[in-house]
Amino acid sequence: MKQKILITGGSGFVGSSLIEILKKKYLIFSVDKKKPLINKKFKFLKSDFCSNKVLKLINKENIQIIIHLAAYINVVEGERNRKKYILNNFTKSKKFFEKLKKTKVKKFIFSSSAAVYGDKKKKIKENESLNTKSVYGKTKKDFENYLKSTNKHNINCLIFRFFNIGGLYKKLKTKKNNYNSFFYNMCKAYIKNKIFFIYGNKFNTKTGYSYRDFIHIKSLINIISKFINLNIKKFEIINVGNGIEIDLNNILLIVQKKLKKKIKVKIAKARKSEITYSTANIQKLKKKINFKPKNEILNIFKDELSKI
Repeated sequence: MKQKILITGGSGFVGSSLIEILKKKYLIFSVDKKKPLINKKFKFLKSDFCSNKVLKLINKENIQIIIHLAAYINVVEGERNRKKYILNNFTKSKKFFEKLKKTKVKKFIFSSSAAVYGDKKKKIKENESLNTKSVYGKTKKDFENYLKSTNKHNINCLIFRFFNIGGLYKKLKTKKNNYNSFFYNMCKAYIKNKIFFIYGNKFNTKTGYSYRDFIHIKSLINIISKFINLNIKKFEIINVGNGIEIDLNNILLIVQKKLKKKIKVKIAKARKSEITYSTANIQKLKKKINFKPKNEILNIFKDELSKI
């Protein structure tokens, strides 16, 4: 019999892509308040992830692996609607995990974020101090801390700190997984001949622009899939990125060179939650699964164009 996995937030961008690759080997159960973007070879429950319906499903099916992706992720919205983000991303997640302690779940994989680190000046290791600048990042950090501090259970917790994700999984036919990202906004400006905003160019970096680490969705879901049956400690944290630093203006120049066309750009005031430098140290990831990083900027841009 196939191993059973429950994915919360399975109708989202990462969840939908992950289901596409995992359903080949596992029996997948997806929980989300939104209808699935795909509907083949997995079981879907329309529900809040914290509901008793989900607990009943876990017990009935004897599910032992949970991948918790359900979260609100818009950093700007999080600053405007603090209560909404804290309730869903932290309070409900904590309540959900407390319920899982009474089940036979053995592994809990949580999608955290590089936002928990805040600003750093060099590639970030997993043991770096956490100093998040956003409400969104704080909800992720607080839930991580809860998982680390709670120990009266038999569940192994694996924390993935995702860096910036982009692109499109080739077998995911839908294009409805748009979100407010750097690449998506740049593609929209290019297609519609509108202004593309870069927030800030006077940061304390060698170019003045903020630096990021981007990973393609296909690389990310392949990484997650390799950890499904990998032995982990009681509590373990893994950075998920390519470990390649690049400033936002340089991304624009690379894309424009490929397009042979300029994109209208305006430098706007840096937002309150804007991070100066965020690039992963991925030595732990490479050691665990022999991951080979690569520059995926142009592939991400090409895929984001197809979403417009």
